[in-house]
Amino acid sequence: MSKLRIYGVARTRAFRVLWLANELGLDYEHVPIEIGPGGARKADYLAINPNGRLPAIADDGFILWESLAITLYLAKKHDRLYPATLEGEAKAWQWSLWAVQEVDRGVNIWSLHARRLPVEDRDPQRLAEALKVLEGPFKVLDDALAGGAYLLGEDFTVADLNVAAVISRAIDMDLSATPRLAAWLERCLERPAARAACALRAIMPKRSAGILMFRRRGAEIEVLLVHPGGPFWAKKDAGAWMIPKGEYSEGEDALVVAKREFEEETGARPHGHFLPLGEVTQAGRKIVTVWGLEGDFDLATLTSNRFELEWPPKSGRKASFPEVDRAQWFSPADARQKILPAQREFITRLVAALGDPYSRGGGYGSPA
Repeated sequence: MSKLRIYGVARTRAFRVLWLANELGLDYEHVPIEIGPGGARKADYLAINPNGRLPAIADDGFILWESLAITLYLAKKHDRLYPATLEGEAKAWQWSLWAVQEVDRGVNIWSLHARRLPVEDRDPQRLAEALKVLEGPFKVLDDALAGGAYLLGEDFTVADLNVAAVISRAIDMDLSATPRLAAWLERCLERPAARAACALRAIMPKRSAGILMFRRRGAEIEVLLVHPGGPFWAKKDAGAWMIPKGEYSEGEDALVVAKREFEEETGARPHGHFLPLGEVTQAGRKIVTVWGLEGDFDLATLTSNRFELEWPPKSGRKASFPEVDRAQWFSPADARQKILPAQREFITRLVAALGDPYSRGGGYGSPA
């Protein structure tokens, strides 16, 4: 039996400890205790952590709680990912404490009101306030990454793990204003150990499917991207555009969903030869499947489904917004700048596929 036990479901801050344990290759027992009266508030767990919070560990009889204290302890004990110098150690503590103090709460509030709460329970005011609070700290982090690939230089350390784990849900934000932070966070969360810990956060990953339409202009191609509607995206451009797509449930046909979502977001019914571009598993474990399709969508005909939102915040009034407020044709180079970073891979795959002689000379239909 393993001498290390990690308490807490991965949806909690136990994610941080599970990631670190996977990085270190530790033999451990995961005890997936839930929050609340049925788990962390039960007497047997309170004997381990009297605060009734997750996570905690029992390491051969040694009890420790507070997630970042645990990660620092385990990294130092096993002499991996831990800085070798006193100065490096101090910097690892600095960034760990900074993450808790400056960004932990803001990212959590943003995630709740942008993603995790039911739509009717989301508060646009709190979401906007969270983004404002995060602007300064995210700029600090972005500037700190100007000197190297990671926080303490060119090597991934427990300092990176602690900060990236704290802000992991920010991978779904528009981070175009802090490109170094965005690239660093993606590097961290794409590590196999991080992905293994992310896999424990949900029983089933979210899936979505979409269509990347393209047209030929002489020897060049252009791709069609859409811009999300609503007040939160109104002033965002670089890193905000996306492939028309939508989520689907287990048992649904992904291509059928992709066609439906394209029509709902643009008003055009796609038909023709659909070129599979495969899947991309985004950080956070969301799986996106995309097909390429040749067509020549007329931007002037854009018609999108709409959604309702209380706006202005706390006004008691409902306003209607289109799911997509703009569509635009871009060169592949421009599209890579405009599109959500996690979707850039599909542009690369489309360009590579169209370089194959099989893909030349048409064979793709246009929207009806």
